[in-house]
Amino acid sequence: MLSAITLHVLQKCSVIAEKPQSPSPHQSMQKFGILIRSPTSGISPMTSQTTPPFLRSVLSQASTYFTDINSKKLQTTAFEFNYLEAGEGETIIVLHGLAGSKSWWRTNVVELMKRYHVIALDVPGININIQLQNERATFHHLTEWFMAFLKEKELSRFHLIGHSVSGALCAYIASKCPEYITSLTMISLPQWYSSDRMPNPTVWHLKEILEQADDAFDTYMDYIFYHQPPTPKLIKKVQSTMFNTQRARIDTILEDLENSCLQLPARLLHIQCPCHLIYGREDPFLSTDLIKDIKHYIPNISISGINGCKHAPHIEKKPETLALIQNFLPTDLNTTNKIA
Repeated sequence: MLSAITLHVLQKCSVIAEKPQSPSPHQSMQKFGILIRSPTSGISPMTSQTTPPFLRSVLSQASTYFTDINSKKLQTTAFEFNYLEAGEGETIIVLHGLAGSKSWWRTNVVELMKRYHVIALDVPGININIQLQNERATFHHLTEWFMAFLKEKELSRFHLIGHSVSGALCAYIASKCPEYITSLTMISLPQWYSSDRMPNPTVWHLKEILEQADDAFDTYMDYIFYHQPPTPKLIKKVQSTMFNTQRARIDTILEDLENSCLQLPARLLHIQCPCHLIYGREDPFLSTDLIKDIKHYIPNISISGINGCKHAPHIEKKPETLALIQNFLPTDLNTTNKIA
């Protein structure tokens, strides 16, 4: 959510452009005054340690708009699909977490596209600004939506990666449609049950936190990040306002997800592909009980913890997370794809 909202605010303020207006990424970013490379040092603001952390983060995200990542829309009678697509090779499909968007994955896609054909989808409901037509955002309905996308794109085998509640959704999809999935990576899988170390399941816990918080957005960010990204007060105020105006919709989505997560124990037993769980060791939304118990459902699952990280390792600890993802991915030589 942080990256998507920040970019939205900056775009409205004409600080960056949605599309490059020049064939050269370097020239395009110079045009908007956000990338000035020294002829002597070769250091740009994105890498210079003298650049404020917030600006470095924004520039890093903005630079992805000047790469070969394609933003696309696909419309069918029943569904609309908004997604990013880039690269060639085996296909990876990535799904964002609650209140996020496909833009959460942009900086990761830049790296993954060097070796893979990557698709990052906006997930209806889980992206609170997009809804399914006449349906609630349950795992059952979202799986129907996802399978319709596969049919339109003619995809038959792929690696599936999901963050947070979409990690649970990906597990559900992998159990229902095992013939499609080469591997499954779940990042920060929410704990769906109560345990000694976590008295309430993740979704129920999050609902309770937001209801009691004076500033729901700031509290949410504290739970997501070990260190909240540095953000100017004006942009943070806009983020908070946008989040709070969507609270009723978020509560409805959490209710749907809470009911769907109750199906996870039975579904996990039907997963056949290699599986990987990546989590932040300081994540308040899962406990060491889950790390231990999930092996009862998926005995051969690979588990990787990252220090100094909470619920968004692919954002907060991107290099470590990308290394874990790429080192895990098995090879399926029969599934080479490219942008259609």
